[in-house]
Amino acid sequence: MRKNSQFSYIIRIMAGAYLLYLAIPMLKKALMGEGGDSRLAFIGFSLLFIVAALYFIISSIRGFLKDIKEVGQDVEQEEKESVVEEKAEEEEIEGQEEKREESKEV
Repeated sequence: MRKNSQFSYIIRIMAGAYLLYLAIPMLKKALMGEGGDSRLAFIGFSLLFIVAALYFIISSIRGFLKDIKEVGQDVEQEEKESVVEEKAEEEEIEGQEEKREESKEV
């Protein structure tokens, strides 16, 4: 499941980069006076593209890092649980050995 979400974050980052790729030249052309009567629309949509692109990129990076952090915490938790299980098994084995020794003595 995590691989799918990480892949989703990568796609969103690429989409944000593509929006920036489209928006920056469009904004430059509009600011230079190209576009005629629709110059304000070009500027407005360029700014909208830039805001959307930054949102996609920033939120995806945050989500990706959060996902990586959760994976690290899950691994640490699993390691702690395995250590506890190993100690419990060792104590159980020791207890069984002590019982055997006591039964031999009797």
